Amino acid sequence: MSERGIFYAPYGCWLTHAPVDPTVNPLALDLLAQHGGEGVVYLCYTGSGSPLYVWMADSNPPPNPAVLAARAVAQMQLRAPQIGIVPEASPGSVGVVGLPVWMWAADPGPSVTGPNTKSVSERGYTVTATAKLDRLEWSMGDGKSVTCRTAGTPYTDAAGLTDSPDCGYRYEQQGHRTVQVTAYWSVRWSGIGQTGTMAFDFSRTAEISIGEVQVINR
Repeated sequence: MSERGIFYAPYGCWLTHAPVDPTVNPLALDLLAQHGGEGVVYLCYTGSGSPLYVWMADSNPPPNPAVLAARAVAQMQLRAPQIGIVPEASPGSVGVVGLPVWMWAADPGPSVTGPNTKSVSERGYTVTATAKLDRLEWSMGDGKSVTCRTAGTPYTDAAGLTDSPDCGYRYEQQGHRTVQVTAYWSVRWSGIGQTGTMAFDFSRTAEISIGEVQVINR
């Protein structure tokens, strides 16, 4: 929707928010007469020149596509991922300074790692929105962060002490760390003659512990 009203795709113009009063507008009255006196007339602005007079069967203009897009996004239930991390975020699990840390989305799917497409219809008008996960930003709790363009790779014992191929880290100091992952989503939508974009971010945290290996010389 613009300041002038709602975009009306059949004419490529913006409808005013309220219909024209035919009692004070002869052109609107003539247009109503052509349709047996039924319906309503709106002014429709193209952005240049004089506005158009548009007849409609009822007083309900097309729905606001941005509103339908927001409803479509709500149906997606976008969220931050459950944190998959080694060392694990559980009592008794301790990582070691200098050794690889693996991070990943533990619950991948359309609402967590995308892509996700939903459509919403109202009175015959349809808007379709598609959400894509742009990146996961991992705040490691020591003042540093890691940006991952993928959902990450789950750790397996077979990986041993190797680094994660796409989303990893190494701590330089011991301590308890609050790790936060923030998922950044971008949404593109189209319908009723318009297109648009939206952006969202969602976060989740987990607590891990990092220790040091003590070497005792005898």
